[in-house]
Amino acid sequence: MKNKYLSIIFVLIISYFTSLFLEENVFLVDSPKIRPNLGEYLLAKTNNTKEKIIAKLNFDFSLPRFNQERNNSYTANNKNEQTIEFLKNNLEPITKGVSAASKNGVGYTKFNIDEIEWAKITYTLKNGKVITIQYPKGTNPPPSFIYENQNE
Repeated sequence: MKNKYLSIIFVLIISYFTSLFLEENVFLVDSPKIRPNLGEYLLAKTNNTKEKIIAKLNFDFSLPRFNQERNNSYTANNKNEQTIEFLKNNLEPITKGVSAASKNGVGYTKFNIDEIEWAKITYTLKNGKVITIQYPKGTNPPPSFIYENQNE
């Protein structure tokens, strides 16, 4: 009996971490669409992880100098700002109204709500209430059962 409960808990934990991985890496942000560049993205993520591990293994054991540390942090912040500016200027369209770019583990996404084409669907709920939902064209509308228990 104990093994049965442990195996159920183990499966639930594995399922949770699998869904986290899929949400963060496979699907585009807040959408059911799979990344068009999934292979490249996972390869870049693997390379970044490998570089981080190698950097930790090649740790410099010498005592840092205070001024040198301050100068290095300024350079790092300056590089991040430059990377973000570069990304803002090199956005690639994903769908109408959504553009994104990434470089060296830094990502930038821009949503233009006015450019997104919307479709409307009307649902009549079990309680008789009629609601109209807007959703992006080209995607599936949300199912009506999502709205059934929200305003009771």
